[in-house]
Amino acid sequence: MERVIRSTAEARRGIWPAHPRQLAPMRLELRRWLAPLAMTGETQEDMILAANEAAANSVEHAYPDATEDDTVELVFWTEPDAVYVQIIDHGLWQTPPTEPLDRGRGIPMMHRLTDSVLIHHGPDGTNVLLRCPLG
Repeated sequence: MERVIRSTAEARRGIWPAHPRQLAPMRLELRRWLAPLAMTGETQEDMILAANEAAANSVEHAYPDATEDDTVELVFWTEPDAVYVQIIDHGLWQTPPTEPLDRGRGIPMMHRLTDSVLIHHGPDGTNVLLRCPLG
């Protein structure tokens, strides 16, 4: 499956195969999208790390019987005071453990790194929305 990137003035969208080796290209593309914005380097890196955690969760957990058709989608847009990144998969939600030992820290990390995290999961997959302030 080939990577698809679409851009408009309002938003950018990329779709990658749900495979661990695609996480680095996702981070690179998100870094390109964030580069021209008025964000501190730390805020930019926090958003990239939070989005990577969401994408990694999709890659690792959403598709238990993975096929080459499984995807992770990133949608990026800005508003006057914030930047948003949406991470979408079409797999299965797996409830995180209540007391993680060595794993399961991705969602709490997303909350620490961004201003807002919304997670919606249902029969069509999981949608994570991250928000970071601009300026």
